[in-house]
Amino acid sequence: YTPNEAGPHTITALWAGNHIDKSPFTVNVIDPKKCIASGSGLTEATVNQPASFKVHTSNAGQGILMVEITGPNGNNIPANVREDSRDDYVCTYTPSQKGNHSIAILWGDRPISSPFKVVAKIPADPSKCSAHNIPTGRLRAGKEVTFLVKTEGA
Repeated sequence: YTPNEAGPHTITALWAGNHIDKSPFTVNVIDPKKCIASGSGLTEATVNQPASFKVHTSNAGQGILMVEITGPNGNNIPANVREDSRDDYVCTYTPSQKGNHSIAILWGDRPISSPFKVVAKIPADPSKCSAHNIPTGRLRAGKEVTFLVKTEGA
């Protein structure tokens, strides 16, 4: 028996034209490949700032969504998974270190096209930027003006 689609399937097992014990019975078929993960939290993150992504599961059968996030030192990063609506989940995490993170998304203990690789970066600090050679006085419309912005350490 090879199911072709996700969802509940009723299986009837007969011997000599009669049902065997517990026949018919229902099984739940899942297809993690039908889950769709999307959102910026699967491609980018900033240290100490929440990152999020969504997982859509409507065509994948009935299952449980699990998210496992591993930080640069192999440490587990907590993920908050909440059901946004039927078959749609929002997952949020906050990286505490810069570097490579791995996000594994599982539907019914089976991976959906993951793990996803995310590099968490240190947040930009505009207070460390400075502008120099700023022109003063009157400027002419249509004439290019040049000045310098230093961003080192920002």
